[in-house]
Amino acid sequence: MYISKQQIALVLGILLLASLSVYLYNKAPVAKEVTVINTDSTTSTPMLTVDESTSSEKSTEALSHIVVETNLHPSAIIGKMAPEFVRPGAFSNTGPFLLRDLRGKKIVLVEFWATSKIESTHTIPYLNDWYAKYHNFGLTIVAIHTPRFVFERSKVAVDQFAYAHNMSYPIVVDNGAETWTAYKNTIWPHLYLIDLDGRIVYEHQGDSAYQATEVKLLTLLNGRAVKLKLPVPPDQKLSQLNSENLDVSQIKSTEAFFGASRNQNLANGVSRKEGVQTFNTLTEPKLNMIYLFGSWNIKGEYAESMTEHSSLLYKYHAKRVYAVLGAQKILRVRVLLDGKALDTSLAGSDIRFEKGDSVFYVDHERLYDIVNVADGYADHTIELVPDSGGINAYTLTFK
Repeated sequence: MYISKQQIALVLGILLLASLSVYLYNKAPVAKEVTVINTDSTTSTPMLTVDESTSSEKSTEALSHIVVETNLHPSAIIGKMAPEFVRPGAFSNTGPFLLRDLRGKKIVLVEFWATSKIESTHTIPYLNDWYAKYHNFGLTIVAIHTPRFVFERSKVAVDQFAYAHNMSYPIVVDNGAETWTAYKNTIWPHLYLIDLDGRIVYEHQGDSAYQATEVKLLTLLNGRAVKLKLPVPPDQKLSQLNSENLDVSQIKSTEAFFGASRNQNLANGVSRKEGVQTFNTLTEPKLNMIYLFGSWNIKGEYAESMTEHSSLLYKYHAKRVYAVLGAQKILRVRVLLDGKALDTSLAGSDIRFEKGDSVFYVDHERLYDIVNVADGYADHTIELVPDSGGINAYTLTFK
């Protein structure tokens, strides 16, 4: 059959237009409601993530990528197709899967989190509650664990944390921060809602706005039920959990880092320098400055106490104090608040009382809950005094 040049040109033109339409559809924001919410009023503290090489010949603190935490919105991702997992290290509570396998079937909530971040811990009761209420009505929750420190790269540690906090939804291990980068993520925790078509239609940064997130989640689930002719979730009542009564505008102390890579507020030593330093006592501590006493070996991620008489001191303005610490062995640490032992009304959940001392035991690297001053926000000085050397101090966090 003879085909003219004009017919060939027409067919090619139609194919070109079709390809262009598909391209524009994937690039342009979808014509539906999209939401970006951030009610947090404080600027987040820059953070460091370390990519630990699997080679024993390389240092476990070799810095191969940096994750900086800010409160900037990656708003360009709203309305786009949700990026796929990028070379995930492992999956927990599930076998391997792809997000694209859920398109047309599920509404997906993706959260970036870290075991050492207290704000991530605060999101867990809500995620557990939503998963229990809505999993059978089309919700899939995916918690992507992007570590802040080398010790968090252990899947065993992640699994133990998840078990302790009843996290039964899928967890993806993102040790190289590659999925984090694909999402242009900037903060822990960060929640993204993905609609039935696989597009990101909502995001929220930080530990707040849970009701607003659940309202959007219910809207998506109800829309899915109508589209797929399935039952809507019968429980449409928003979760009312016992959240901490925090006023972020009153917190005047951000996270303090002890490792050489981030300890720019080291008051009585040389900041940003690795190696052993011996620190002397100062009489009048300044707000938001690190004071170390005794001999400490300053490493990239943490400071390690070297002698029996080593201690650390920090003046802060907040209600609560958490510390990310590790130890070479089980180590007892005394806590002094404004020069005195804590009483029961001021103690965090990890504090114990022994012969007039307020203490806690560092048994492995994790986040420890130390001080809880319920009365209000004020200036306080906290001092941590280990019984012997061998404590690894990563951060202090204030709420």
